Amino acid sequence: MAEIEIRLLGPFEVLVDGRPVELRTQRHRAVLVGLALHPGEVVAVDDLAALVWADSGSLPEARTVESCVQGLRAVVGQELIRAVDAGYVLEIERDQVDALRFARQAELRSDDRSEVAEILSLWRGDPLTGVGSSELLAAVAPPLVEARLAMIERLTDLDIAAERHRDGLVELEELAAAHPLRESLWARLIVALARCGRRADALDRYDLFNRRVTDELGVGPGPQLRLIHSELVRAGGPGVLSDGFDGPMPTSLPSCDPRFVGRVDEVTRLDTALDEGAGTILIHGPGGAGKTTLAIHWAHRVKDRFPEGQVYLDLEQYGAGHRTSVGEAAEILLGAFGLERGHLPASVDTRVALLRSTLTARRILLVLDNVADADQVRAFLSQGAGLVVVISREPLRAIVDLGSSASLHLGCLSFGDSLSLLAQADSPVSYSAGVMAELADLCDRVPLALAVVAGLTDSGDGRHLVAELRGEQTTSDVIGTEQDASASVRAALASSYRTLDDETGRLFRLLSLHPGVPFGLPAAAVIADLPVHEAARLTSRLVRTRLLRELSPGRFDFHDVVRRFAIERAVLSESPLRRTAAVRRVLTWYVFSADAARRKISVPTVGAVPITPAADTSPLTFDNRNQVSKWFEVEYATLVAVALESVAVGYHGLACALVECLHVYLCERDPQAAGAFGRSYTASKTVGTVDDVAVALGNLAAVEQLRRTDKPTAG
Repeated sequence: MAEIEIRLLGPFEVLVDGRPVELRTQRHRAVLVGLALHPGEVVAVDDLAALVWADSGSLPEARTVESCVQGLRAVVGQELIRAVDAGYVLEIERDQVDALRFARQAELRSDDRSEVAEILSLWRGDPLTGVGSSELLAAVAPPLVEARLAMIERLTDLDIAAERHRDGLVELEELAAAHPLRESLWARLIVALARCGRRADALDRYDLFNRRVTDELGVGPGPQLRLIHSELVRAGGPGVLSDGFDGPMPTSLPSCDPRFVGRVDEVTRLDTALDEGAGTILIHGPGGAGKTTLAIHWAHRVKDRFPEGQVYLDLEQYGAGHRTSVGEAAEILLGAFGLERGHLPASVDTRVALLRSTLTARRILLVLDNVADADQVRAFLSQGAGLVVVISREPLRAIVDLGSSASLHLGCLSFGDSLSLLAQADSPVSYSAGVMAELADLCDRVPLALAVVAGLTDSGDGRHLVAELRGEQTTSDVIGTEQDASASVRAALASSYRTLDDETGRLFRLLSLHPGVPFGLPAAAVIADLPVHEAARLTSRLVRTRLLRELSPGRFDFHDVVRRFAIERAVLSESPLRRTAAVRRVLTWYVFSADAARRKISVPTVGAVPITPAADTSPLTFDNRNQVSKWFEVEYATLVAVALESVAVGYHGLACALVECLHVYLCERDPQAAGAFGRSYTASKTVGTVDDVAVALGNLAAVEQLRRTDKPTAG
């Protein structure tokens, strides 16, 4: 078989066995490029036609494409292009296409200057010169140009760190002129000029960029460039961001739970800790104790004392089992303060240091939920004017032992507060004071158990409900099978579960198999293979019984303890085959829906995986780009969790397809952020695993999500 090399980074070239060959027509070149962008994969005839003949105003018949392919075979070799079903496969490796090799190597973010320079040497000029397809050019050139610019910026960072800032100054000037609104380039140019002792020139370039973005975009420079400018003015040159990051004020606290009652003593203790100067407050206790509810209620109560920002971060926001690393958390939090991913420092240590200095310099309230251990958050504990509230099931002695720290163990409610919570039943009850007291005791006055029992109804005097709860607490499959939930919580859940009819119980069990993040009604219908109207009826029943939380109309999630209980019931009642089918069904639905959205806003991109919905899957459809944008924004974090779950259960193809669909959306919304996604595709395509896909995508999506701190949390 002939050895072929296809060069797209500059004038189009094809080498066969090391010798250049000529493709005389632009059609032949465009068809070869369309195949080369998906080496070893089937490219449908219709997709080729859409890419190659779009400029002609009408698409050709299949035999026209076949004739073009035959002409290519005569030049590059018959065996290199194989016909498969309704498409063709180019039998080459990805690294035989310089654009794909460049994209793969660019995504590795090497810290070796010589490696970065070698990658950049692949670039010979404007991509796809001479190919003659506007569709291909629009699909391929922008991400490649973005990758090159990101690599040049990376090289500049390495040169500045090594005090070689003069090396690339001329090229930086040329690129900044060619990209007059690319702030990340201008920031590096200004820093390089200042390091060369040309402070006046650096200030002049800032003024020029400021005028341009103000005139053309109606906004001023971003926070990082403003910080560089302030350091130029104040200190005579950019420092090491030692005074923190001067971004906008974030406000991302979730809404208070309207069912919150009591906790007067606990709120007083939190007030006292704040008044006495605590920099860190740990709220810990068992699952179902209401730690998050209390923390959010109190945070809203004192938020006016933190005028420079209030930020909430759930360290399990991408589903059960995903442990947010220190580096991920730093990226998310810096994103909340307005620092775009394209402007993040290269190393994790530098990002953490920047975040610490930001938290120290400003009066900020930071709430960190679902913290597994002290190592996860130690780097963010403030020593300045702000406050960090840590929520965990563990006592975390390493945090408590720190200076200026306070700890609050959250246990059961007071007797009076327990009665108040029980009285919040959706249907009026007329139980006697004695029955209400027994119910409170049987719930151990644990808020989650009380809330679930409040959702139960007893048409009589409540004695039947008391007897049932007492019986459940003595059942062997309730006690001791879940360390995170007390027997009272599990008894309440079991009693509530027993009231469900078969259809609602099945939905409850199957919903627990969702990747552990908020989901919409269509996804609930898909996972249980139900019509949407039927899923709506059943989810309403689950919400009424407190087994499911409705975050907003048509959007739901589980309390983590309830979810684990539901998973147990799913294992007991649903066969492995049915559980696997449900998981596969909902993951596939998300991917196909994301692909439908992608196709509405973009032609196929470099490395895109063409996927066709399975016969038993009905993905969402979209009428316009506005619908696509709204759907991606609402579902972003959920789609990240789906990618993570797809990795966990071995559906690597689904994960890769979903990653690329999300990349298209980010290219539309934020090209600089989109440039960071590449590590995932490299891992999935070259190493044979997508573990890094999930990590990179989680980082990226979290930054994107928390940059929008004035909007509801996506999920």
